[in-house]
Amino acid sequence: ERGIVSTIRPLHRLDRDTSGCIVFAKNAQSQALLEAQLKANSLKRTYWALVKGAPPQSAGTIRALIGSHPTHPNRRAVTPQGETAITHYRVLVPGAAFSLLELTLETGRTHQIRVHLAHLGCPILGDAMYGVRSSLIKRQALHAQAIQFRHLISKADITVQAPLPPDFQQVLNLVKISPPELTD
Repeated sequence: ERGIVSTIRPLHRLDRDTSGCIVFAKNAQSQALLEAQLKANSLKRTYWALVKGAPPQSAGTIRALIGSHPTHPNRRAVTPQGETAITHYRVLVPGAAFSLLELTLETGRTHQIRVHLAHLGCPILGDAMYGVRSSLIKRQALHAQAIQFRHLISKADITVQAPLPPDFQQVLNLVKISPPELTD
C-alpha cells in the first residue's frame, strides 16, 4: 500500500491451514540475528492445538525422529532414519473426547507438531494428513499462539500473541472448552 519494495524474509514457516504468529525480518542483518536466536532456542514459538482424546500425561516431551514418509512423498513420519525432533506439550484443558494443548518446539521439522501428536495417539482435530477430517473445522485446529524473542537493538524481551481465529474459537465453543485468557 505504501509502495515499499522489499525482500520478504520469513524466519520460519507455518504449515498450510495453521493460523497465528510468524516472524519476518526487515533486512538481511536482522534475519541473520533472528536466525541465531532461533538456532539457540531463545526465539520461542508457542502453539495451541485441539486434539482428539488426551495425551498419556498432563505434560511431557515427545522425542521422536522425523523423516520422509515411506510411501507418501508429501508427508513426514516418525522413522528410525529421521532427524531429531523434540516437542514439549502441556495440557491446558483436558477432556475425554478433546483436549486443548500448549506446545513448544525445541526443533523445527516439517509438520513436527502434527506428526508428533499423531504418533502420541492424539491427532489434531481436522488434520486430514495425519488424522481425520472433521465436520467441526475445515482445517487442522493448530494455532501459533505466541512468539517470544529478544529485540535486536534494545535487547528487551518481546512477546507477540495472536488471538484465536473465529473458526478455532467456534470449535472450542462447540466442544465446550474455554481456553486460558491471553496476557498482555
